[in-house]
Amino acid sequence: MMSGANKKYQEIHARRDKIFGVLSEYCLSGGDAKREILDFVCEGVAILDNLGNPEFMNMAWQQFFPFEIKDKEKLIIHWISQASENKLDDKTSFFEFQRELDLYESEVSVECLFFVKKQRSHSDIGCAYQVIMFDVSFLSNLKSDWKQKLDAVDDIVFLVDEKLEITETNQKGLDLTSLSIRDIKGKNIYELLFGHSHVCRECLITNANKTGRSQFVEEFSPLFQKWFSIDVTPINNKQGASEEFFLSVHDISDLKAQETKLRETNQQLKKRNAEYELLNDELVRNNMLFEATLESTDNGIVVVGCDGDVLFYNKRFLELWNLDENIFVQGDADGLMEEVKSQLKFPKAFEKKINELNENPSISRVDYLEFKDGRIYERFSKSIFWKETPYARVWSFRDITRTKRAQKRLKESEHRYLEMFRNMRSGVAVYESVEGGADFKFVNFNRAAEQISKVSKDEVVGRRLTKIFPGMKKGMLIEAMRKVLKTGEPLDLPPFYYKDQTRDGWRKNYLYRLPSGEVVAMFDDVSLALEADKKLKQHNEELNIINQELLLAKEAAQESDRLKSAFLANISHEIRTPMNGIIGFSELLAGKKLPVEKVQFYSKVIVDSGHQLLNLLDDVLDTSKIESGSLKLSEKEIVVNDLINDLFAFFNPMTENKEVSLYLHKPLKDEESSLKTDPKRLRQVLTNLLSNAFKFTLKGDVRFGYEKRGNTFRFFVIDTGIGIAKDNIEFVFDRFWQEESGMNKNFGGTGLGLSISQKLVEILGGDIWVESQKGEGTAFYFDIPVKKTEISEPEKPEKEEQSEVLTILVAEDEEINYLYLEAVLSKEDVDVIHAVNGAEAVDKYKSVSNIDLVLMDIKMPVMDGYEALDIIKGIDPQMPVVALTAYAMAEEREKGLERGFDEYLSKPLKVDQLYGIIKKIENHNGKLTQK
Repeated sequence: MMSGANKKYQEIHARRDKIFGVLSEYCLSGGDAKREILDFVCEGVAILDNLGNPEFMNMAWQQFFPFEIKDKEKLIIHWISQASENKLDDKTSFFEFQRELDLYESEVSVECLFFVKKQRSHSDIGCAYQVIMFDVSFLSNLKSDWKQKLDAVDDIVFLVDEKLEITETNQKGLDLTSLSIRDIKGKNIYELLFGHSHVCRECLITNANKTGRSQFVEEFSPLFQKWFSIDVTPINNKQGASEEFFLSVHDISDLKAQETKLRETNQQLKKRNAEYELLNDELVRNNMLFEATLESTDNGIVVVGCDGDVLFYNKRFLELWNLDENIFVQGDADGLMEEVKSQLKFPKAFEKKINELNENPSISRVDYLEFKDGRIYERFSKSIFWKETPYARVWSFRDITRTKRAQKRLKESEHRYLEMFRNMRSGVAVYESVEGGADFKFVNFNRAAEQISKVSKDEVVGRRLTKIFPGMKKGMLIEAMRKVLKTGEPLDLPPFYYKDQTRDGWRKNYLYRLPSGEVVAMFDDVSLALEADKKLKQHNEELNIINQELLLAKEAAQESDRLKSAFLANISHEIRTPMNGIIGFSELLAGKKLPVEKVQFYSKVIVDSGHQLLNLLDDVLDTSKIESGSLKLSEKEIVVNDLINDLFAFFNPMTENKEVSLYLHKPLKDEESSLKTDPKRLRQVLTNLLSNAFKFTLKGDVRFGYEKRGNTFRFFVIDTGIGIAKDNIEFVFDRFWQEESGMNKNFGGTGLGLSISQKLVEILGGDIWVESQKGEGTAFYFDIPVKKTEISEPEKPEKEEQSEVLTILVAEDEEINYLYLEAVLSKEDVDVIHAVNGAEAVDKYKSVSNIDLVLMDIKMPVMDGYEALDIIKGIDPQMPVVALTAYAMAEEREKGLERGFDEYLSKPLKVDQLYGIIKKIENHNGKLTQK
């Protein structure tokens, strides 16, 4: 239909390109030859400036417009201005538009196609336009026929060029858009249909252009609120290229609405089917649950239809009646009835009851069956109705033989206890609370209570306590009854005196609460007994004066015995725990041959348990000395800074394997930090506090040191560990106390360290206290008074000078050997420092200033004993160093003495030899004279 028009347009475009070429040459050369060529063409050609003034017109243009050109060209310039908006192609530099013109002095109009190209104006008033005009009236007939055919199509039809701009549409397209054919031409097809252009939608036409085949899509237009199906067909020229596209647009909104409704219907059907499936599953589950419930119940159940057929029975029914299941399989109803009746004590009554219930389906009944062998069953019967018609009857049987016998025994027991209650010598009153304990009402009252209170049971039961005994409103008894009601704890009240208009006397009450909630008061009249007690007390006072001294002695002995018992009870668990580890793992080691790893592990457990036991023994000995008052102080002038430095050197290695830092604080110079005190006990307190700080601090820091405040040294140990709960701070210094039981498992300890530290600080004349917050850390402070009034230069202990307490450095890499040495040395008044190799022994010798003796193992890791000996003797040739080794040969002893050891002891160690060496050092002012 459009092939003829397409061919004509192709010819016009070819002519357009040639004429524009000649015009360009004319503009460049201005030659007459080019003008003659332009005059011979049949198309109108002109060059107009932007005001419409002609710079050039060929003959055809002048013949078409024989009148004054200016006005007509201004009209053309107006058309150019309208058509050029947003249409000038940067690639081709020209655009086209089509207008209908009336011929001069004629009623005939022609359809003209204008091609416009910009150029610079020769009049320097702006730009100019090259204009070519073609008469395309011959196309009107073709388009008229084509348009009539498009208008006859049911669908909306658009012709679209490669730029997606509409070139033609049918009447239905105009009706849809409510636009004229002039307004609709040139619009973007997607902007017209959808209100905006989208790259993805352009893929439809692009694909049609690429493939040469029709493309189809369904799309919703928010602009028209309609669903469209769009069918795109490319229109190809002779060369097969697609120059235009035929778009058939069909309104499918009704179809989409039906599809949506159909989908909703399908969804509803799926949902309904799912609900039916759930209901069916629920029905199956309920049926299974019902059957399982019937099978698991302790009741025997049988369901019998109105026609006498057995519809259901559970296994319990067979067990209760001792029936064989075959009796139901055979359908022998008469045999079943006879079997049941043969077991009953009253079979005729049983059969009669069944007949009555079957004749009256609406009746439900509960009764009891007695068996010949003494069993008693509870029978329950109820009919099942279906659509208001009796369908079957359920029979349920439950063995209540034990219950009936228990009820009988309970009744007999109640009778016995009632008789006991009535005949008790003490008065007994049973109360129930009124208004939550505001008052109490009598429930029962025995004969003794009637005699003591001078009121009968009938007068009090059901009435309030404060009505019968008005004096009780503010008395001790009613308050105690409220407490017992609330707590459930029994109360034994002291005697109290009661008096009203009808009775008086001393009463002694014991109160308790029954499980049912009633409060019981057991009471006696103790007036005569109290009078006798009064006389007895007068007599006893005379005896007490005589026996006062004996009584005081007895109390002192009892208190001593109590303390001893408490001490032994508390210490027993702490001793048994490490002993259990030592004995148990020693037995394991003595058994069958074990792998090396297990031997090492068991040995470590024994060693650790031994350490724990030794620490416990030290704490126990100190506690014993403190409690007995036999702890003696050995005071001397010390330099506090030296003590702080020693402690820092001892504890700082503990930070190596933990995320904990250690900081010290010593604000005074050495000569200013003089203090007269017992250095061993002061060190012991600080060591206990620092050990606890490292034990309970897993991450953070530990700070310790002192401040001088007037005549007092204030020492402190502060950590960022787990802290102590506020409610538990008051118990910190109690013996054997630890904050929670889990702490024993996580951290260990005896719970004696802080108690000992408190007592030591008090003996040293000071006070100790703690500040802590759970999860944030703990701070311990203690004050030690300065006893010296005159400030003098403190004497620093020299290694060669003898102190009251010897300090011994033990270099031993085997833990069990060291534990043995530590136990041996604990019998002497010495301080022991442990090093696990020669290098550590040298470091500790350098950092600790008051070492009096070195016990050195020879074979050790890192650095052996000989190398460590050379370094120590190089520092102080007079320092006593004793070899302690498993090498027992005579030549080894000679070698050791020649290398510089002052004495040579072989393992196993002889304790007397070691003690002899210590005595020599004590007797010779720190020097060992053995050679």
